[in-house]
Amino acid sequence: MEEIDRTILEHLARYRVSVRAVLSRLNDANKVLKPALERLLGSDLVVADRSLPGNRALYQLSKKGASVLEISESRARRFGSQAMHKHLGVLLFCHVAGCKRYRLEDDELRELVGDPLPEGTHCMAQIDDQPVLLGVYIPGAETSVRSIVRRVRELVVDARRVSGLRDMIMADRFGIALVVTTSQRRKVVSKALNRPEADGRPALARQVRIIVEWLPAFDLLINGVPLDQPSKQPDRPTSKSRRKRSGSRPPSTPNLFETDAPESGETVL
Repeated sequence: MEEIDRTILEHLARYRVSVRAVLSRLNDANKVLKPALERLLGSDLVVADRSLPGNRALYQLSKKGASVLEISESRARRFGSQAMHKHLGVLLFCHVAGCKRYRLEDDELRELVGDPLPEGTHCMAQIDDQPVLLGVYIPGAETSVRSIVRRVRELVVDARRVSGLRDMIMADRFGIALVVTTSQRRKVVSKALNRPEADGRPALARQVRIIVEWLPAFDLLINGVPLDQPSKQPDRPTSKSRRKRSGSRPPSTPNLFETDAPESGETVL
């Protein structure tokens, strides 16, 4: 098997789904991507779903591809619309221009925080030259702001229950990232997360690092709308009065960016 073929298979195993614009960024694969995909599709190692608007292909591992990588065949199951929305959002979040991010496998997350693992999907990000662990939440397009705030609150409570995360929270090395499809939704969600809690506690955005990111490319893929705006950099909905975590020192979090984790690149769809 050629190196680019295995790289694509391993990428699909990590992100569950991918699109051509992201695959072309793998190890400068643009020039060899077409024949590589033809080989993988022809060998039944990869399948292409063309249910996205504009007949765009969404690539996944096949059961045979999962077997070649010696991983669970569950990675090859076809996803419903909600799961597809989540995995596609995580994929695009990890491939924003100028950002170093990648999705963590459970064993990688366990190396960082031990057991039990926190809920949800997690990514490693490099922010201000520091490794930061992010829980990634992809709310549905119809999810109400009230429901989004409630879910973020649940994720914050769950994170505090994980002993391996408490010091990371205090040291600002853990956060929650939300991915939305419109700039207006980002503004509304950010405002809600900056609002003090009804019981008198500080706003969620002051309790933990929170990023709300608008990805126009996400809307393009989901709804087929014209992409007339560049991808926006993270909007961290925190005020200058965010509480200081005095007395806390950054925990000895392994810097997984010292490994062969892929770097993010601009995604042009």
